[in-house]
Amino acid sequence: MDRPWTDSEKVVARSVLKKVESRVRKEVVRRCGEYRIETVEDVWNLEQEIRIWRRDFRYFNLNYHDLEQTLASWMDEGLLKPGEIEKLDADRLIRIKGRRK
Repeated sequence: MDRPWTDSEKVVARSVLKKVESRVRKEVVRRCGEYRIETVEDVWNLEQEIRIWRRDFRYFNLNYHDLEQTLASWMDEGLLKPGEIEKLDADRLIRIKGRRK
């Protein structure tokens, strides 16, 4: 069974969540700004893209039960840098690294 998250680890987790969410929001705005719309079909395609991006926002809640996997996934996706979680417990860092692809 996994060890519960300490108060200091929860502070790190909340900080990381805010950083990653901010990065994703900026990326969505950037992508929308680059999207070329010349036809109605382009509008519908953009709408589909936005739906996919919106679905990705489900990851931005602090479910500590799945958080190690979430952090590993964010690292795999390039949304999180390893140094941003270095203040977590050493054992937890090992488990997160072990969950990476």
